[in-house]
Amino acid sequence: MRRGTRRWCQGLVLGGLLVGSPGLTAAPDGGTSARAASPSRTSGAERAAERQFLAWLEPRAAEARLEVRTLWRGDLDGDRVPERVALLCSKVEDEALSFWYVIEKSPSVRWLLTQERNSGRCVRSEEEEQGADRPDAGALTSMPWLALGSTIELQDGYSRWDARVRVALRDGRPSLVAAAGSSHDMVKAYGYEQDWERLRFEAWQHEIGEEQPRPGASALIPVLVRAQPLPPTVNRVTFGKEHWSGEADASLRVSALRERPDSVRVRVEVRDDVARPVPVGADTARFLAADHLELWWRMADDVSCDTSKKADCAVRQLGLALREDGGVEARWLFPEKTPAALPEVELHEGRVEVVLPVGLLGLGTVVSSQRVAFTVAFSDSDASPYGQQTLVATSPLRWGVPATFGMLVFNVDGRRYPTPDSADDVAVEARRLEGDAPLRGE
Repeated sequence: MRRGTRRWCQGLVLGGLLVGSPGLTAAPDGGTSARAASPSRTSGAERAAERQFLAWLEPRAAEARLEVRTLWRGDLDGDRVPERVALLCSKVEDEALSFWYVIEKSPSVRWLLTQERNSGRCVRSEEEEQGADRPDAGALTSMPWLALGSTIELQDGYSRWDARVRVALRDGRPSLVAAAGSSHDMVKAYGYEQDWERLRFEAWQHEIGEEQPRPGASALIPVLVRAQPLPPTVNRVTFGKEHWSGEADASLRVSALRERPDSVRVRVEVRDDVARPVPVGADTARFLAADHLELWWRMADDVSCDTSKKADCAVRQLGLALREDGGVEARWLFPEKTPAALPEVELHEGRVEVVLPVGLLGLGTVVSSQRVAFTVAFSDSDASPYGQQTLVATSPLRWGVPATFGMLVFNVDGRRYPTPDSADDVAVEARRLEGDAPLRGE
């Protein structure tokens, strides 16, 4: 037994970078979660910016036959300088269920969010219709500014899903930072939650009347165009929890880079207190008994299988391990006779990197918001003689069951956060308002 030798990662700090807080949200629906902003906390420069925003907004809203219903100020990008947000509703009868949001970061940076099929809050009440006849009812300068949290929450209760998303400014543009939905049919109830701030998601289903414990979080792994600080990767002890003493015993972090159009570089950092490398020339049983990584994924082009069943889908299991001679070894674990060539593997200080061709993931031309069921697991073998003692994974992994995998996600332009229009169940679009562009585009 050798402690602290040939470790995958020495002294890895598992802290991460979280920008903003998905929990601080005032829903922009006129509900009780919004509150009047305190004038005493608004600087003279901010009030001047608000007046300039209203002077720009009012004629464009009138031209587009849109009515400004609510004004907010809130810090949507986490820089402690509030943005200005306006909710507009259409005066066109057949658009009564559409929401229009104008977000102003500065006079040169404005965005328009549009959402169809909302919950109807743009439909005027009888009291509002009566108030519209008063001379100054629509004057923007008389409207109060309400306090908004760090996100804009949008809902859609018209489809079979009770769905909602949260949008904030990330990477300089409106981005999806959280999403959730729930539904049911005559037999089952379904639900999901996505948290792009902490890069985790959860999905569940159960028979009606027989609610079961939710499976717990899995990792969202965005394929980035360049490396950046990320929050800690979801770690789940799926086997041998009685032998696991904490992160220093066995844990991992996973990230992914899109350096070339035809491949993804998966970077895995492992923290392990006792090194158990694979003997040179080991057979499969000896390989599995030593410390090793397992990369699981479902082939993206297999769309007709039952993801809840063991090995019903086309799945791949790739094993990676440090050898006693200091090298790194890769081999197919399932199917063991996979015809595809083994991917390129590199060993760097503190991490192992594997370059996966997109074809090996079952992808052709990668489109925006493409997702691949994907999980990384670390099998820890501290005991003597060799043998698996603990399995730590980035999801509640069960052998060969894609429904228990995490997600490898290709977002637009290799960004960490998805665009609002990639939301599964809420129809949202974002458009940059350039110069004097009208609110209604071409």
